[in-house]
Amino acid sequence: MKSLAVQKQKIPGIINQLQKEGYLDEERFAKAFAGGKFRLNKWGKNKIEFEMRIRGIPELMIQEGMAEIDENEYHQTLKELMIHKYNEIKSDENVNIREKILNFAYGKGYEMEFILRFLKEMKI
Repeated sequence: MKSLAVQKQKIPGIINQLQKEGYLDEERFAKAFAGGKFRLNKWGKNKIEFEMRIRGIPELMIQEGMAEIDENEYHQTLKELMIHKYNEIKSDENVNIREKILNFAYGKGYEMEFILRFLKEMKI
C-alpha cells in the first residue's frame, strides 16, 4: 500500500475490508500455498510445512493447507520424480545412483520413509 501512496490512516480500514471479503485469509493462503507448491513445484510435505512456518502461518492453518494434498497423488508424484531422476543420471562407475536419487527426493521435502520404500520398489 505504501508503494501505491495510500495514506497511513486509511490502511487499517482497507485491511479490515479485505479480511471481511476473504482476500486476506490465512486458511485460504495455506491451502493455496500447499496445493500450489505440491502441484507446480512438486515439493514434498516437509518442505511445504517448513516454508509455511517460516512465513508465520499458524499450526492449525498449516494442517488445513496440508489436508489439500491427496495421499495417492502425493505418492505417485514422488515415484514419478524418482523415476525421472533415475533416467536423468548417466551410467558412470563413480556415481552412486541410489544416493543421488535419495538426496534429490529428500531435498524436495519428501519423507525418508517413502523415499526408501520407492527405492526398494525400483530395485536400486
